[in-house]
Amino acid sequence: MGGEMVYILDQRLSAQEIVDQKAAKVINDIVGAMFNSKFVDELFRPQELYPKKSVKHIFEKLAHSSIMRLNEASMDKLYDLMTMSVKFQIMLCPCAADIIKVTYNHVNSMRKLVRNSTVLDLLDKAFIAFNKQYERLNDVEWLLIRDTILFFFQDVHIRVSIFLRENLQTQQGLFIMKTNGIVPTGFQPPGEIRTYKRGRLNNTHTFNAGEHHEPPDDKRAFHLGLNIYSRSKSSNESLLSDSAVRRPSVMVNAASDIEMINPDPKMIAQLNLLSDLIGNSGGGDSSRSGLVKLSLFDDDDEEDTAPPIQKRPQASSTSNQRPKNEDITIDVSKVSYTFKL
Repeated sequence: MGGEMVYILDQRLSAQEIVDQKAAKVINDIVGAMFNSKFVDELFRPQELYPKKSVKHIFEKLAHSSIMRLNEASMDKLYDLMTMSVKFQIMLCPCAADIIKVTYNHVNSMRKLVRNSTVLDLLDKAFIAFNKQYERLNDVEWLLIRDTILFFFQDVHIRVSIFLRENLQTQQGLFIMKTNGIVPTGFQPPGEIRTYKRGRLNNTHTFNAGEHHEPPDDKRAFHLGLNIYSRSKSSNESLLSDSAVRRPSVMVNAASDIEMINPDPKMIAQLNLLSDLIGNSGGGDSSRSGLVKLSLFDDDDEEDTAPPIQKRPQASSTSNQRPKNEDITIDVSKVSYTFKL
């Protein structure tokens, strides 16, 4: 989810032509806070699944660990989009162990966006720790991880415009899963019945499975987890628009959320520690000059009184207004989205 957040923020900083130095600082600070050594060590400690509200609070701290500030509406919609993107990727994994490939793609894509050697070192150390922890897992353990993640997301049904346009999601926010295509690694396409006698193949009967299936191919590129927001493609369609991310009007089950009715003091202490580690990572200081106030949607900044957008200087263009100080507001109203499978 952190990778998806970085993708979105980087795309908007680029699309709004924010000064390179400030855009790079936002990405570097957020990724640096995300992969802070103490923070990563705390995440890798065996512990219970965090409540949803606590997970969102952690990402709010991460998003505000730099010179960027989000209002409440923008943060809510950003978190919704992050959540649905990750849920979609986990559901589409051909097999549970492919979650590790999704993580690899997130890490490699973030490496391309980071421009600070210290942050890259932190990312590499976290990547090594991840491999050490998860490469040894068997298929059953990966199935448990996948089921746990999907259990966490089970009541999240946010409609996203790109998924709706691609017929990958219903109007109720449920994903439409295809049963054809490439079979998982270690499996064979359906259509054969084999009988064995004394351990040897005795007879093979073929039949029409009714759908097209392809055998697994390890050489095929794995796209899940890549940066799906296209910088080069300009489009009038907006994923991050007021109608792009909608909260369902009927499919809401707040009671099924993972709430801490009787909170465990140890879990509370762990969450407080995580928040403190993010806050002490050296990223955010709301009093510093150059504060970036980020508005993700057209209707999010109605109550804000931020100065105009500060963009990269262009010789052939003139601006009607100039910022009175170093603070800038990013109007995030359009996102180009390239969907890949």
